[in-house]
Amino acid sequence: MSAHDMGSVDNPSELNVALTTELVALREQVAIAIESLDENKSQLDEANQTIASMEEELASVKAKLAAQTQRADTAVASLAAAEKASQEAQDAAQEQQKKLQQQLANVRKNMQAKNAEVRKQLKASQDDLAKANSELANERKEREEERRQQQQKAAETPPVTPKEDEAIEGEAPADDQG
Repeated sequence: MSAHDMGSVDNPSELNVALTTELVALREQVAIAIESLDENKSQLDEANQTIASMEEELASVKAKLAAQTQRADTAVASLAAAEKASQEAQDAAQEQQKKLQQQLANVRKNMQAKNAEVRKQLKASQDDLAKANSELANERKEREEERRQQQQKAAETPPVTPKEDEAIEGEAPADDQG
């Protein structure tokens, strides 16, 4: 009942009953509204808790993502540094290999030159040795020939006996000098 409807009520006791009835209905509506509000508040609190939990989870995910991104950036930087160091080491190794190959070529060239010089000296020494051996053989032949001739002369001439005076003076025959 509304206040307009109440104007048609003539009896104050009817009015009282009507107002009381309307008051009870309003109280019921208020109680329902309060109950609904409490339910909404409870749901809102739950929603706020869920949102807070989700915000915490989102912050944790963001922190993990930031840490993973940092690790990935560090890994990428480390990989780049390792690749650079590897390339530098490879370049240095190639340069060292070039130097060693050049040194080896120089050593080979020097050894070939020294080997040729040693062979030349060896050939000269062998030639000198052969010449010396030949001269020695010739000298032996000449001495052998002289000895043979002296022995032949000695065999052809009668033995000479030294005189006593000559033997005492210590003069030796001049034939055996050589």
